[in-house]
Amino acid sequence: MLPETIAIKARNSISNYCVDECKAFCCRKGYLELSSKEMRLAIGSMQGELEHAGFLTEVKNNEFILNMSAPNGCPSLRNDKCLIHLNIGRSSACKKFPIFISNNIVRFSARCPAVGANKFYSYISKFKKLGFIIE
Repeated sequence: MLPETIAIKARNSISNYCVDECKAFCCRKGYLELSSKEMRLAIGSMQGELEHAGFLTEVKNNEFILNMSAPNGCPSLRNDKCLIHLNIGRSSACKKFPIFISNNIVRFSARCPAVGANKFYSYISKFKKLGFIIE
């Protein structure tokens, strides 16, 4: 099985946990790097408001940082569910969270409560069988 296939299955395995238990913590805390296209999708018409309040900053030409400690977290979050989750244009960080694969290393985000609750144990062993280093 390909490593990205394992990661997709692992991410899908925690969807109920994300909504019911952790209440989309990752979408309410931290920072998100966004291209201008991803930013427009995620925040819609709120750009000026979020920039004025200091929750959205342009760091380079057409690259932004969204501070998700803004009131209600990410503007695409409603009732602990992502309104753009199925949109292929959403941020790559959102698509990959909390599992990031680079070369032969698999990183599990320490910010994810599911990682802390050991929800990925069976998937970690699958990555290890393929020779990946787990961080």
